[in-house]
Amino acid sequence: MAAMKIIWNNYLLALEQTVATFGQFHLTRGLKLLLPTCFVVLTAAARSGSFPAQPYTWKNVTVKGGGFICGIVFNPTQKDLAYCRTDIGSSYKWDSLAKSWIPLTDWCGVGNLHGSESIATDPIDPQRVYIAAGMGQGQPAAILRSMNQGKTFQTVDFG
Repeated sequence: MAAMKIIWNNYLLALEQTVATFGQFHLTRGLKLLLPTCFVVLTAAARSGSFPAQPYTWKNVTVKGGGFICGIVFNPTQKDLAYCRTDIGSSYKWDSLAKSWIPLTDWCGVGNLHGSESIATDPIDPQRVYIAAGMGQGQPAAILRSMNQGKTFQTVDFG
């Protein structure tokens, strides 16, 4: 029992030092009790072999070009339905079976409509997706509307 008290006091001291380092942070009494309990249970489980090591094969990630993902949206009514847009090009739909992203606006070719300013999925009808296309000032812009999750699009031009 004395050993547990020492461990608890050391835990509280470490927590106070962490709070002092990272600024104002308040924990409820329940959370103060829950954190060390989780730590003890997970440590015991790890030592007992309850978490068997699983082999993992590291693979390279395919990077085609540069840039970054600047927006991801998930449909709230259909599981695994997600869309993303990038800063330099196409919008994409997540293919959960193939575990890859499918380009949606590559048909626009190289040009202003290829870039997506915004993307939205319809929360009621998961077949619908909308893209605000056109990122260059003074360049053509359009709303792209799909009724079949991006397989085809209707274009409403803005000039």
